[in-house]
Amino acid sequence: TAPGALALIALRGRWPALVGLARRCARDWRLLIALPVSAALLGVQLWLFLWAPLHGRMLEVSLGYFLLPLTMVLVGRFYYHERLDPLQWAAVACAALGVAHEVWVTRAFAWPTLVVALGYPPYFVLRRRINADSLAAFAIEIALLCP
Repeated sequence: TAPGALALIALRGRWPALVGLARRCARDWRLLIALPVSAALLGVQLWLFLWAPLHGRMLEVSLGYFLLPLTMVLVGRFYYHERLDPLQWAAVACAALGVAHEVWVTRAFAWPTLVVALGYPPYFVLRRRINADSLAAFAIEIALLCP
């Protein structure tokens, strides 16, 4: 993943964003802490994504990915105080019904489901606070995960 992220940086001409983020890290101790934390949150998700199929838990992880948009809507609503119009609430209700049906039919709700559904929102909130080029931040996170 690290070579792929660096190749995308090169292909898209994002070296200045990457260098700028590295310079920001050198000047701001909070960013120096935030990037390894976001890398750790991402690392847990990547590990689970690779671990689950090898251990027969892919259905549970997939269910977490189905729940993720709903948890992100809740984060948007209650953490960022965003408002949904009635049509958007109807879409959320339909999605919730669909996910509830899958949980009922598959009975696949377990800890991997919760790790995906509840683990990504803090990552995305932190990434938004970092306020950096997404590809540059991802490349640094992946580089931090390499060791």
